Amino acid sequence: QSDIDAGLDIVNVASVSSEEEATDSATETVEVNGAALVDITKVADVAQVTEAGQVITYTYTVTNTGDVTLTGLAVNDDKLGAITLAATTLAPGASTSGTATYTVLQSDIDAGLDIVNVASVSSEEEATDSATETVAV
Repeated sequence: QSDIDAGLDIVNVASVSSEEEATDSATETVEVNGAALVDITKVADVAQVTEAGQVITYTYTVTNTGDVTLTGLAVNDDKLGAITLAATTLAPGASTSGTATYTVLQSDIDAGLDIVNVASVSSEEEATDSATETVAV
């Protein structure tokens, strides 16, 4: 995994020598191409709200869908700000999660518009993704 994370080619050199002073060597280089990919899902614990004061709990799940370790993972929600994740480094195939809450305002009810917000995830390896969740009013 460390070779893929480093993104450096693997160079292997073999050499041979004999008592007759004949020598030879061969070099083989294998290109290492890792992919930094991430997926985020966002789920609300309710589908609809009907009154001010109701609390919506959002669960954010981030999964490393690539083949390099992701570091410095950060999730930001356009309405709730930075979301704390259980882990900010993920090996390939691993997941982490975080939660946040939103308290419905009277102005949300009065407007009669769905509560829509977008969460985005990024990493130091430039992997990004976003997810939208809608709660009906």
